[in-house]
Amino acid sequence: MTLPAVRPRPYQQPHPPLARACLSDASIMEMARLGRPVLLRGRSVTGVAANIRLYTDTMRAAGFAEAQVEQALDQAWVWYEAYLAETDERAFDEFLPQFQRASQYINAMRERWNPTDMQLPKPPPPLPRAAYGPTPSRDTNESLVGSPRRVREQLALLREVGVRNLMLTDRGLMSRQQTQTSLRLLSEQVMPAFR
Repeated sequence: MTLPAVRPRPYQQPHPPLARACLSDASIMEMARLGRPVLLRGRSVTGVAANIRLYTDTMRAAGFAEAQVEQALDQAWVWYEAYLAETDERAFDEFLPQFQRASQYINAMRERWNPTDMQLPKPPPPLPRAAYGPTPSRDTNESLVGSPRRVREQLALLREVGVRNLMLTDRGLMSRQQTQTSLRLLSEQVMPAFR
């Protein structure tokens, strides 16, 4: 059997950087023992810190030098849902109901299509609006949602625990105009604080 070539061919040679998505401790440790980059699922800041610690401690225990651990961290990513609006309330009101519906749909499709004998880790459900306090929490599974001020505060917490790269999505839940506004606020009022 032969597999067809990837088309179009990757521009970057030999190929773009690859990272394995890891949800469980076992998958994080497996990739760490190989020294491979990972894509971690954003959870609470405390949870992300524990995942990074597990990854680096496992790499060190597997015999990787500190320079190799640092290089792997430079190539590791953390994935968060992100949405910005001019105010926290507007961001919560626009994004959270859509995120709840999308998560319910994704869970239903997983139940429908995944093999019944397969044990797959389930991401925690999105938090309700009431779980978001006036400032970001280290211990709550918050998405990166809110005003530019709030998202800057969330990103500062993540930076403190060693997050270097973020993959941000809204899974296409928002309108084109809402997405453009969110991206504009992110690029103009959040990103400059982290250069």
